Amino acid sequence: MKKTYYYHEDEQDDFGKVGHNNKKIKTNYKYLYKNVFIRFLSFLFYYFLAFPVLYVFSRLFLLSKIENRKALKELKHKPYFIYANHTHYIDAYLMQICVSFPRRTYIISHQDPLNIPVGGKLIKALGALPLPNDIHSYKKFSNAIKTIMKRKQAIVIFPEGTLWPYYTSIRKMNEASFKYPAIHNAPLVVVSETYVQRKIFKKAKPRMKLTISSPIYPDKNKSVNENQHLLYDKAMAIWEENVKNKDNYSYNTYIKIDEQTKTE
Repeated sequence: MKKTYYYHEDEQDDFGKVGHNNKKIKTNYKYLYKNVFIRFLSFLFYYFLAFPVLYVFSRLFLLSKIENRKALKELKHKPYFIYANHTHYIDAYLMQICVSFPRRTYIISHQDPLNIPVGGKLIKALGALPLPNDIHSYKKFSNAIKTIMKRKQAIVIFPEGTLWPYYTSIRKMNEASFKYPAIHNAPLVVVSETYVQRKIFKKAKPRMKLTISSPIYPDKNKSVNENQHLLYDKAMAIWEENVKNKDNYSYNTYIKIDEQTKTE
């Protein structure tokens, strides 16, 4: 069913199904598994259970098309970051399945999903990296990213921060999130999530189209802060072109809360 969402001016409302439980991860939280046996189980779960199920589901029910995946060929032997607008409940895993596969890929996320009983363990096994909440956690978080880069793997980032289902415009992006590729001198690709109306069941939820950009590299002659701004500007230009267009089918309705709305 189509829905109407009311949002605030800062555009930080979260319309995802996983509510904020305000539980913080422990200071000794382990971002990456070191135990060989646990790593092996995680590998089996990641590639032989979760991926087949999610792939079949996504191809049959969610995705209409993936454009320009060939652009990733030049990143075959390089670690990289994936930046995407956040418009679907499982789009994080679509990045893993349809964009970076078979590369082992991690997702920078809020802490809340990791605190779900049982489910939190599965989410971690799928590659969630919760944002840190103190200096000790931050060090471990930073070391985990360094390790992932050394392994030549990939990391997914949603700079909008929160989920707006089937949203067809661009919200405020967190420019600070573009510091990661600047720090690690790693390329990034921008993925634009847009929607296509179904041809038969036109009132059903639309299918998603993923458009992958060519790799964007930091400038070795610029500082970290300069590259952060440079990468942000280039990514925004790509989203502006791909997401804000007449072909992006609008399904849900989004209304900004103002004084008039409050009195209705």
